[in-house]
Parts: sequence; C-alpha cells; structure tokens
Amino acid sequence: MAERDDRKTWTDDRLDDLAQRVDTGFKELRADMRAQGVEINQRFAAQDEKMDRMFESLHGDMMSMRGEMMSMQRDMISIHRTMMIGLATILASTVGAVVGSNVLLG
Repeated sequence: MAERDDRKTWTDDRLDDLAQRVDTGFKELRADMRAQGVEINQRFAAQDEKMDRMFESLHGDMMSMRGEMMSMQRDMISIHRTMMIGLATILASTVGAVVGSNVLLG
C-alpha cells in the first residue's frame, strides 16, 4: 500500500519527468508531421507533373485532330465543287438537248 501512496504523490522529480516525456512526445509528433508534410508535397508534385504530361499529350492530340478536320473540310469543299460542276454540266446538256430537239422538230 505504501507503494501506491507514493504513486499518488506528485513530487517535483515526477512532475519534471512527466513534463520531459510530454515534451519529447510532442517533438516526435512534430517531426512525424513534418516528414508527412514533405511526403505529401512530393506526392502532389509528382501528380502535378503527371497531369502536365497528360494535358500536353491531350493538347497534341487535339491539334492533330484539328489538322485532320481541316483536311476533311477541304476535301468536302472539293467534292461539293465537283458535284456543282457536274450538276451544271447535266443541266446544260439537258437544256441543249431540249433546245436542239425543238430546233430539229420545229
């Protein structure tokens, strides 16, 4: 029972020991938090680099698609022009045939 009574009494030495352990614990906690902060910053930096590479790749793909779409647009304009010339030729031939047949019959 005497041992328990001693444990209930807070002497200056015991209080100093407790304060030292608390200080040591907080120092370790702060060191751990700093280390985790450094690790988190490194992870974010790695993610930023990865995303930058992905966006650069995406930008390149979009520019390539833009070039292909412009090429397709030029092709479509060329096809349209050819169709209009063909339609005008057919119309001119038809008009010429009708006028020519009227001249011969008439």
